Amino acid sequence: MRIFSNYPHLFVTTFLLLLLSCNSSQTENKEQPVLIDSLEIENTSDTLGKSYFDFDEVDHFHSDTGHVFFREDSLLTSKELLFKKIFEGDFPDAISDTSFVSELTDLGFIKEDVDTSKNKGINFLFREKDFAPYEVAACIPEYRDILIFRKSKKIIGIAKVCFTCSALFATGTDAITSNFGSYDGFGKLGNLLYDANEN
Repeated sequence: MRIFSNYPHLFVTTFLLLLLSCNSSQTENKEQPVLIDSLEIENTSDTLGKSYFDFDEVDHFHSDTGHVFFREDSLLTSKELLFKKIFEGDFPDAISDTSFVSELTDLGFIKEDVDTSKNKGINFLFREKDFAPYEVAACIPEYRDILIFRKSKKIIGIAKVCFTCSALFATGTDAITSNFGSYDGFGKLGNLLYDANEN
């Protein structure tokens, strides 16, 4: 103690160094990534919010088509109008409107069954998150990827994704979905879905 009384600044410096080293070890522990189904996700409390959907099965539909209709809606066939609503619009606006799902393959969407081993990773991504900056393209979304969430075979949620524009449209949830892209949500979802399809 006599050393510290002779050199008060030494005591303050030592105290600050100890405090900083404790904080840095806590930060290091907090930022360790978690592996879920080979998907690396940041282990922060920000990513552990309310789930969008309570599901046990996911169907993935995707379209490689670049259909954009430049004709007026009144000149489109009923099939073209439905495709346009699904591909470009905020549709469906209620989870009760799921009749279009049975028509997705007729409209050119390709169905991929998502292995249930991926459910944990998908559920982790489809949770409320705090905002973290992410890139968003200045474009009009084209929803080429559609996820149909089911519980005991019943459709309980729908998420449409535009990876190009980093846009998500979700129906069947009261969770806040606006920060889906935080923590690279779109990139991780794309890797998870397309890795799942390749297996």
